[in-house]
Amino acid sequence: MKIIFYGPIGGKKGKIIGGGESGNRKTIKLLNKLGFSVEVIEKPYPIGVPIIRAFYYPIQLFVAYIKVLFKLYISKNTSLHLSGFYLHLIYVEWLLIRTARIIGRSSVYELRAGGAIEGYHSRSFIYRYFFKQTLLNASSVICQGEEYVPFIYSITGKKAHYYPNYITEDLLIPNPYLNSRNSNRIELLYFGRIAPSKNIEFILDICSFLPKDKFFLEIIGGGTPEYLASINSLIELKDIQGSITITPPLKSEELFNRIRHKHFFIFPSKEKREGHSNALTEAMSQGVVPLVSNMGFNASVVKQPNLVVPDFEASQYASKILSIWENHEWKHYSNNCHKVVNDFFTESTAQLTLAKAHSGY
Repeated sequence: MKIIFYGPIGGKKGKIIGGGESGNRKTIKLLNKLGFSVEVIEKPYPIGVPIIRAFYYPIQLFVAYIKVLFKLYISKNTSLHLSGFYLHLIYVEWLLIRTARIIGRSSVYELRAGGAIEGYHSRSFIYRYFFKQTLLNASSVICQGEEYVPFIYSITGKKAHYYPNYITEDLLIPNPYLNSRNSNRIELLYFGRIAPSKNIEFILDICSFLPKDKFFLEIIGGGTPEYLASINSLIELKDIQGSITITPPLKSEELFNRIRHKHFFIFPSKEKREGHSNALTEAMSQGVVPLVSNMGFNASVVKQPNLVVPDFEASQYASKILSIWENHEWKHYSNNCHKVVNDFFTESTAQLTLAKAHSGY
């Protein structure tokens, strides 16, 4: 069976890589593992110039729609997998899902990222209608957030499958450093996109509440030159440059080698559409204890309420770090984090969910 996959995967040169693109690439690989032939029709990216974008982007979306329609129509043994981001895109997504149904093709609608519940309640009745109809017209619905499953049922009466981000089982091997972290220095970590929405300045504020001789923070990732310069200036202003280093993005193997030597993953994201962070899952898989904001799916991923800080108060994050460390609770939380990933966020679990969705279960 052939699957037409519609969603963002990084643009023509594959250089636009965020959580959505990374997750979609994983899904395509899983579909291939399940024996499906996958053809990707990429959701277009709008051109940056506003005046041109207003005219050209609708044309891009229309061309993508025609491509999907043609591919579905010419082959009966074909289905659609749509990686959905709803909100302003819901009307195009509804058209694609509805078209698949009209011509007798099955479809899987995947709700990615956060913001679906807030968008549904805050937008117009027209938006709510098209959102519900997209879900109802899809043969199966899968969703990245555990919170979405009861929400979807409440508005449609339809059962959705929980399809979170995941890691491969080979990364869940026992961490050799878990039993030897007896350092007097607390090793802190942030890795991922270095951007204002990830609250990097706030992470530096947290460090201001920790004794300089008791912690070391490594920030791994990429950002704009201007933003990185502002972060470096702030580090100097706070006089904590001896306790912090910024490392450019690393390849997977080297990144995991770094992660295994850390104690806490600091993730106070204020991203309005925060979904299921890949970085959060990866850190937890290595026994690194996260301290997270209550944005997006953070709480349902961590599954340990004491590791979720509801307020954006740097002192609260610092107090939790010191309390867990000084009360010798770090190992307990570390083991729990590893277990959570092993129980809920592995490739084999995700593969089973995807297989059920594409079998119409």
